[in-house]
Amino acid sequence: MKGKATFTLTNAATGRVEREFTEHNLVTNAVSRLLSPPGYTIMGKFSWSDFIGTSLPLYKELFGGIMLLSTTLTESADTVMLPPDCIPLATAGDAYAGSLATRGSLNLNETGETGNGYHFVWDFGTDKANGTINCVALTSRLFGNTGFSSDEKTGGLIMNPVTKTAIDPTDKFCHAYGLYLATTEKFTHLYVQKNSSSELIFTRVKSVDPQNICINDSVNINTLQEAYDTRSVMLPIECDNITRPYLDAAENKAYFFAKQYNTENESYIDYVSVDLDTFAVSAKKRWPTSQKFNYITAAAIHGGRLYAAWSDILTAFSASGEIAGNWTTKCSGDLWFSNLNGVLTMHAYNGYSYSLYSGNWYSAFNDATSPLAFGASVDIKPPYYPVHGISQYYNVAHKSTIDPYLGAAANYVATVNNLSTPLVKTNEHTLKIAYDITN
Repeated sequence: MKGKATFTLTNAATGRVEREFTEHNLVTNAVSRLLSPPGYTIMGKFSWSDFIGTSLPLYKELFGGIMLLSTTLTESADTVMLPPDCIPLATAGDAYAGSLATRGSLNLNETGETGNGYHFVWDFGTDKANGTINCVALTSRLFGNTGFSSDEKTGGLIMNPVTKTAIDPTDKFCHAYGLYLATTEKFTHLYVQKNSSSELIFTRVKSVDPQNICINDSVNINTLQEAYDTRSVMLPIECDNITRPYLDAAENKAYFFAKQYNTENESYIDYVSVDLDTFAVSAKKRWPTSQKFNYITAAAIHGGRLYAAWSDILTAFSASGEIAGNWTTKCSGDLWFSNLNGVLTMHAYNGYSYSLYSGNWYSAFNDATSPLAFGASVDIKPPYYPVHGISQYYNVAHKSTIDPYLGAAANYVATVNNLSTPLVKTNEHTLKIAYDITN
């Protein structure tokens, strides 16, 4: 499969074409991975007929959106997710007549099947996608409808693999007591519970390997799976009951936070990290904070900063405790930070998600009945991710479960078209992007 994009920049007042050129693309592994979901994650209520029905034709859902970026992307088949240093500019998916400046419109009259592929045409009016364009990339139709914004509650960031919509994902692929943290080994899932304010209970459970099924193996996702490894871990802090843990998949460790300590003269948060292989606990560390919260719902240590969130307030603190950034979000209720391919992402109980690119937050809205956050896995490859609920971790006595599901990041990179020369669009221009995908 291959493709090309033709750009036509027109002066809106005179009708004169100021620039027209064509760039050829690279097709990444994103869509081929989406067509091959991990076997053990779909052994529950997964409908293959519905999955195929929404996956084909490919142009409809899986290639049906486009992202415009002010930065280039690495031209590699493995570039399936946006990097943290990219600068988003706009998206387009379906036909659109709204006022969002970061969303273009599908030209229904000029879009359609060709003899050996599909011909997309997206239009960006004078008020759309203004800035410098260095790259375009096809993505899902779902994410194309976001405009890198949650203002109109369209599109979504977390995609159901079967329906290709931003609602609850497929059935859980593991069921055990506690809060799912990560899939740390192949077919091996890690859960955590609290036994006291300073004692955590980590358990490991196994999924059936569909390529190596034994004579006595059975699968009943609704039956609690027994742990084959249980570890009691004592922390040198008292974990706050409200602040969610933060998983750093790159470092293979989870951070746990104490309640913010406030006096008239100082404010700080104590925290520790736990290695998810050895369960070794770091020494207690202290992060000064120059802003006081009523409580902190979620925290993350990322890029040399501490991010703390409470309701609609999101603050970044430097190592010295000074405020490095302060944002008002649309979030409310429970919050959860995830690390998505190096991109810090925040999920909220009311359906909003925020992703951090080049120091700025870009939002999306997921119209889900059960709010979800991205998890991490060593054997589920992007754009697929485990996703899970964002409730707090429970005490052992509660015998509660927060299990993983199979989800997909809707903002995947299906193709890469880096421009040979940057394209500068202003409010004096209209832009037409004709995108051809051929077999």
